[in-house]
This record gives sequence, C-alpha cells and structure tokens, in this order.
Amino acid sequence: ELPWGGTIEHGESVEAFSSSTVDCGEECASETRHCSYGELDGQYTNETCTEVCHDCDAETLSWSAHGCQAWFPPTTHGESVTRSNEETGRTGEATYQCDDGDWVYQSSTCSGASCDLPWGGSIDHGQSVTAYQSSSVACGEGCVSELRSCSYGNLTGSYTNQSCTEICQSCSTETLSWGADGCEATFGAAAHGEVHTEQNTTSGRIGEATYSCHDGSWNFNSGTCGGAPCDLPWGGTIDHGESVTAYPSESTDCEEFCPSEVRECSFGQLLGDPDYDHQSCSVEVGTTCPDGSLYAGYLNGNHYYTLENDQGEYTWNRGVMTWIETYANSHTDGQANTSLLAGLTDAASPYYAALACHDLDEHGHSDWFLPAREELYMLWENRDAIGNFNDRGDPYFDAYWSSTESDAAAAHTLYFDIGQDVVQTKNAPFFVRCIRR
Repeated sequence: ELPWGGTIEHGESVEAFSSSTVDCGEECASETRHCSYGELDGQYTNETCTEVCHDCDAETLSWSAHGCQAWFPPTTHGESVTRSNEETGRTGEATYQCDDGDWVYQSSTCSGASCDLPWGGSIDHGQSVTAYQSSSVACGEGCVSELRSCSYGNLTGSYTNQSCTEICQSCSTETLSWGADGCEATFGAAAHGEVHTEQNTTSGRIGEATYSCHDGSWNFNSGTCGGAPCDLPWGGTIDHGESVTAYPSESTDCEEFCPSEVRECSFGQLLGDPDYDHQSCSVEVGTTCPDGSLYAGYLNGNHYYTLENDQGEYTWNRGVMTWIETYANSHTDGQANTSLLAGLTDAASPYYAALACHDLDEHGHSDWFLPAREELYMLWENRDAIGNFNDRGDPYFDAYWSSTESDAAAAHTLYFDIGQDVVQTKNAPFFVRCIRR
C-alpha cells in the first residue's frame, strides 16, 4: 500500500517526495520506493512536490542616474516585462523579470529627452543652440543673442529666433565733394560696407577720395585734392600755386628792357597775359641802342648803358695831395657816389673823374655817372662785347677809376688788362668810362 493511498504490485516501484511543497528556487527531494512481498521500502511519503513561487504585484520602478521610471503591472513569477519611461523629460525603457514576488532588473536605456526648437526641429539633451531676441535689427544696432541649452526636454532661455539680420540700406549713385580745393567725383551705387575709390573729375584739380557705404550714406574715409599743374607755353609744367617769369618775346631793343610779368599757376590755369609766352628774353651786351648808346649789361636788377669811347684821363680829385674823406663809398651805386661828389666844394674839389660823367649830355641823356666798384667790374667782364677800352699792355696805364672811395687819400681803380682791383691815390690820372641806367 502507498502512503498517499492506492497500491502497487510486488516488484513495482514508485517515486516519492520528502515533502509536498518546497520554497521557490529550492529543489524537491525524492526517492524511488520498491514493493517486495508486500513491503514498500524507503520513507518519503508524498506522491508529489510543488515549488511554491509568488507572483509580483504592480509597482513603479526607477532606473538610471537620469531618473527614468515606469509602472509595471502585476506579473506572474518568471515572466519578463518591458516598459517605456514615464518620467517627464526622460526617454528610455527597462526590462524587469518577476522572481518569487520581486522585480529583478534585466536591462534598460535612459537619457534626457530632446528639446523642440521654437523655429522647428530639435536638439538632444545636453546640446546647446544660439537663439536671437529678434529676427532683424536696424543697421549698426547689433543682434542680441543667448545660448539655449537642452536639459531633460526643457530648453533654457527665452529667445525664439534662429537667426538675426542687420538691416542696412545700400547707397545710391552720388556726386561727392572733398578737400578745400573743391575736388569731386561720382560714386556708383554700392552695398552697405562696400568701399569705393574714385579720381577727381573737376577741372583744374587733381586727387582721389575713398568713401565707404554705411546704411545708405557715403562716409568719407580719406582723400587728396590739389590744384592741377599748368602747362607752360614753352614746354614743361609748374605746380598749382607756383609762379614763373614770362616775356612777350625772346629778344627786344635796348629801350624796352625785356618787359616781363609773373604768371601764376592756379588750378590748372596759367594766369597773366597769354602774350607773355617766352621763357627768357635777352639783349646782347654791346648792342647799339636806337639812341646811339651801347647796352653794357645787367646787374643787381638794373640795365646799364655806356658810351662807345672813354671820356679821357682824369684825376679822382682836382689833382692835389689834399686828402679829404668824401664818404662816396658805395660799391654798387655809382649814381649816388657821383651825385655826392658833384655837390662837394671842399679843398679837394672839384672831383674831376665824377664830374666828367655827371656833366655829360650824350645821346639825349644827361644822367651819366662814374661807375661804382662793382659796376666797373661789370664793364670789365663785358669789355670785349662793349669794346674800345684802353689796353696798352701795362696794368698801371690801363686802369679805370671807380666812384668808390677807399679812404681819405685813395679810391678804387680796376686794371682792365688783368681785372684786378687796385687802390690808387686820388691825385693820379686814370681813364674814365661813363655809364647810365
């Protein structure tokens, strides 16, 4: 007979268990019992053994450091359940298995949720995007922006525009002026920020300017401007503001003295009489003028004339050894020296050499005078062109008086054969050649 009822025949066997139930996860202990001549060996008394496992109750479970969680329903022992995250700002899922009433973690994913962008699209958790306060601003104001970050589905910040445009106007074609001298040029249409350089187009000016277009207005950057140079009638140019002496002809007769005028360059125009179109004008030394006198040369701003012959030999004073200082000591103005000497009435007067010229009335002129020291030297330099100077081969006998006094006893002479200035006593006779201007 079997412990749980019923029988088996002699020689048969049956499996028996130590207990009818065991805890979940434990194994049932069993043995095989044999029937021999009415005796059943062994000792286990239970026909069956059942592992007793509990089911899992519904529960909200959490996973991951990001804080995902979900509700898991009642589940039978041994079954696995996968649920999606239900926590705001997270995304993911987890799989749990029911084990004897306990939920056992198996696998999962969990991360911050992406964020929707105000202008469309999205960014992932942890990413950032630049947003702008407004979609456009006036020229020069500058766009205001902020960095918006995605954190668990929440986009920080408040600006809602993906881009921002600075609205700047283009510049239209315009004629612009620069510089005190009045340069100008036409600048063609340009976009904001463009830089244009143009050459001056105003007559009589030269230069260039650089302007930049800023929100519809032309702004001056840099420029040069000045008066244009002037072409000279005889070739070449002079700059604006410069002057040149011009003559009506290249040569003239003695009486006109080569008239001239100063012609100034002003903004590309050469001012003055256009008939004055020669660079130079000259009278050849030694030329016989219409009145019969000879052109002697040009010195210290004066034109000089002389006679075709000497006046003769004269002493500087009246030929006496009476030494009186006259103060006729100009080295450049023989006319002043001569006038002074002609008016003296001292013990050494009359002053014959000076009077020989002062009292002369020749070729319709009465303004002749004894040359001063520098004027006499001019005659020596031009002696070949003038002609008829004494040249006897002896310096002493070829000397000419000047009207320039050296001291009370002497005055300056010039040896015409060698061009040497020598001081001689006033009572010595030497040659006189008169001049006028």
